[in-house]
Amino acid sequence: MPSLRRFLLRLLNACRPAKAEPDLDRELQSHLQLLEDEYRRRGLSADDAKHAAKRSFGGVEFAKGLHRDARSFVWLDQLRQDVRYALRSFARNPGFTGVAVLTLALGIGANTAIFSVVDAVLLRPLPFPRADRLVLPYEDVPAAESPEHRPLRDEGMDVGEFLELRTRARPFSHLAAYGIALVTVAGSSDSVREPIVPVSTGTFEMLGVPPLLGRWLDKSDEGQGTHVIVLSYHAWQRYFAGGADAIGRTLTFNGDRFAGRIALGERYTVVGVMPEGFHYPNDNAWMWTPLVSRLTPGGFARVPVIARLADGVTPQAAANEVATIASGLRRAAGKPGYADGHRPHFDCVRWQDRIGTPVRSALLVLAGAVGLVLLIACVNVANLQLARTLARQREMAVRAALGAGRGRLVRQLLTESVLLSLAGGTAGLTLAWGFIDVFRTLATSLPRQDLGTTLTSFPRLDAVGLHGPVLAFAGAISAATGFAFGLAPVFGLRAESAGRLREATATRTGWSTTSLRGRLSMPGVLVVAEVAFATLLFVGAGLMIRSFVKLENVEPGYDPSHVMTFQVSLPGAQRPAPQMKAFAEDFTSRLRSVAGVRSAAYANQLPFVGLRDTAGGLWRTPDPVRPPTPVGPDARLVSRDYLDVMGVRIVAGRGFGNDDRDGRPRWSRYAASNSNRGWAPCDGYCNGSSTSFGRSGPNQI
Repeated sequence: MPSLRRFLLRLLNACRPAKAEPDLDRELQSHLQLLEDEYRRRGLSADDAKHAAKRSFGGVEFAKGLHRDARSFVWLDQLRQDVRYALRSFARNPGFTGVAVLTLALGIGANTAIFSVVDAVLLRPLPFPRADRLVLPYEDVPAAESPEHRPLRDEGMDVGEFLELRTRARPFSHLAAYGIALVTVAGSSDSVREPIVPVSTGTFEMLGVPPLLGRWLDKSDEGQGTHVIVLSYHAWQRYFAGGADAIGRTLTFNGDRFAGRIALGERYTVVGVMPEGFHYPNDNAWMWTPLVSRLTPGGFARVPVIARLADGVTPQAAANEVATIASGLRRAAGKPGYADGHRPHFDCVRWQDRIGTPVRSALLVLAGAVGLVLLIACVNVANLQLARTLARQREMAVRAALGAGRGRLVRQLLTESVLLSLAGGTAGLTLAWGFIDVFRTLATSLPRQDLGTTLTSFPRLDAVGLHGPVLAFAGAISAATGFAFGLAPVFGLRAESAGRLREATATRTGWSTTSLRGRLSMPGVLVVAEVAFATLLFVGAGLMIRSFVKLENVEPGYDPSHVMTFQVSLPGAQRPAPQMKAFAEDFTSRLRSVAGVRSAAYANQLPFVGLRDTAGGLWRTPDPVRPPTPVGPDARLVSRDYLDVMGVRIVAGRGFGNDDRDGRPRWSRYAASNSNRGWAPCDGYCNGSSTSFGRSGPNQI
C-alpha cells in the first residue's frame, strides 16, 4: 500500500509541475533561512551568514533536481520539456512546419480513407452472430456440361437439390434460398424501382438478427395466397415515416416481367421491421417476402443459397456432402453423365469473402498506391528534417557541452518527428473525412437498374467511415511515420561535444565542409528512395490511365450522345404481351411529339447489359456434335426505330421495316463481324423459323 501511494503521488506531481515547483522553492528557501539564522547566532554578519549557508547547503539547482527525481518520474519530466521545446521550435519555423504537416496529412489522409474502405469491405465481420460460419455453395461446371460450352462457376443449386439438402441438413444447421425482384410501390410519391427479396423459411433464424418491430417470416407465411412482408429500416422510414403503427398496414407493388415472383397489384401486409444496418443478401435489399413459387419442382431451375455451417463442419466437408447429394439426385433422375458415378464439384465460399470479391483487387491496388504516396511523403519530410538538423549542429553541440547525452538528443529529435507526424495525422483525419465523403458520393452513383434484375453497388458502403479501428490505424501510422522519418537525422548525430562545437563555430553556417561531407550519404539514400517510389507510382498510374483511355476510345457501335434512357413500370398486375406492346408503341409515338425529341424507340434491355434470350428459343443453332441448347448469342428485342435512334451503322442489307411483323419471317438478326450479338424486332419474338437480312459494322454490340 505505501508503494502504491508513492506511485500515485509521483504521478500526481508529474501531472501538476506548476504547483509542485513553488512548494519546492519555499521548502529550499526555508532550509537556507534556517542555516543563515544559525550562522548569524554564531556571530557572522548578515552577508557572511548568507554565503556560509549556501556553501553549507550545496548546489541549490542540484538539490532541486534530486528532489524532482524523487517526487516524480524523470522520463516524464524530460518528455514534457522535449515537447515544450519542440513546440517552440516549430513556432519559430512556421514554413518548415506547414510544409511537413501538409505533406504528411496527404499521405496519412489517403491511407486512412482507403483503410476505412478495406476495413468495412474486407476485414470487418458481417453484422450477424458467428458470421464466419455463413457460406455460399457454388458449383464448378465444366465446359462439357455447360449450356454455353465454357467453364462456369454457378451460384446456388437446383431446387430439388436444395429441398433435399434442407431436409437432410447434416452439414448445415440452416439452409436458405432467396430471389430478387424489382418493383415500385403503388401510391408512393417516389416512382423508384426498389429491390424486394423473396426468402425461404428459416432465413431470419439463420441470420440471428431479431426484428426491431413485429416478427420474422415463418413457415405459415409460405402458403399460396399469403401476402406478407418484412421491411428494412430505410423502407420503414420512407413509406411509414418510422411510425410504430406500420405493423399491420399494407403495401401494393407494380412491376414488369422481372417482378414475376411478386403478386403485383395485391396488398402485402407488413409483419415486421428489421433494425438499421440489416442487409440481406446485399446492401440494396429493402423488403423481404416469402419465397413460394421458386421452391416447387416446376419452379425455376436454380436458386441462390446461403447456409450456416453446423458446429464442427468445415466448408470442404460441407461441399463434399452437397456434391454427394446432388450426384445421387441427378443419377436417380437419369441425367446424362451421372450413371457412371460422376460427381459434380461444389465449393462453399465464406459469405464475407464473396461480398468483397468484386472489389478486392481494386482495393488492394489502391492500398498499394496510397502506401507508396505515404512512403514518398515520409522521405520528403525526412530530407527536410535532415537538412534542419544539419543547420542545428551548433545548437546540438552546445546542448552536448552542457551535459546532454546522445540519448537525450536522439529523444529530442524523435519527439519533434512524432509531434510532426501526429499533427499531420490530425490534419489527415480531416482530409480522410473529405475523401470518404467524396468516395461515398462516387460509389452511390454506381448502382444501375437497366431494365433487368441486375443491381450492382459498392458492398457495405454504409459501414465505411471513421470508426474506432480506422482511428487506431490512423494513430498507428502517424506514430510509425514519425519514427520512420525521425531516424534519418538521428544517424547524423555525433557524440563528441567538444569537436562538434569547434566545427559548429568554425563557419557562419553552423557546420564545416568536413562534417557536411560525412553526412551527404544519408540525403543521397533518401533521394534515391524517393525517386524509386515515385517512379513506381508514376509507371503504375500511367498504365492505368493508358488502359482507361483505351477503354474510353473503344467504339461501342452506337452513338450515345443526346440519348436519354428511362424505365416504365405499369401499375397493377402483369399485362399480356400484346397489351404491353400497344402501350409501348403509343408511349413512344407521344414522345416523338414532345418538343426537343427527335426520335424515340424502346427495347427490352439497354446496351452492355448482360441478358441472353432463353425463354422463347429465339436462337437455335443446329450443331452435329453438341446437343441444341436454348442459350445462345446475346439478343435484344427492340422496336423498329431502335437502330436509327441509337445511331447503329448498317454496312450490309437493311434495317427493320413495317413488314417485319407477325405473319412474316419470325425474327431478324444483326450480327457483328467479330461477335455473336444481335437484335430482333419485338413483333417477331415467337416460335418459328429464322432469317438474317442485315449486318452491322465492326465492334457493334
